[in-house]
Amino acid sequence: LKEVVADIDEEGLVKLDYAELPEALEALGYVTPDRQAIFDAATEAGLDPNDLQIDLSQLWKMLTVYRAKEGFSTAECEDIKASFTLYSQDGHIGTLEVGAALRRLGYSLNLDLTQQLFARVDLDMSG
Repeated sequence: LKEVVADIDEEGLVKLDYAELPEALEALGYVTPDRQAIFDAATEAGLDPNDLQIDLSQLWKMLTVYRAKEGFSTAECEDIKASFTLYSQDGHIGTLEVGAALRRLGYSLNLDLTQQLFARVDLDMSG
């Protein structure tokens, strides 16, 4: 993490500007980080969005939240949870319900692709 920050930090202070966070996340392997998700993670980690730079410990706190939310913004997490709650039964969701939940979120997948996705995620086949 320190090496990534040092490579990106133009001032050499081992701190990042908020504008440098997407580049840092990409260097850590995240694909096309969403600025709103970064902002939400920073805010939930207790960082001041008006603070122009964050140090390594603040970056770690933000990354912990960002990883827990898997790169989704707060609004997206709420939408996903609402869809799961709407279509799940007893905390489990079946292939057809996953398709309906994904359509509710704006992703239209055919049944074959939904089943493939479901098989990759539901390792214990519990639904």
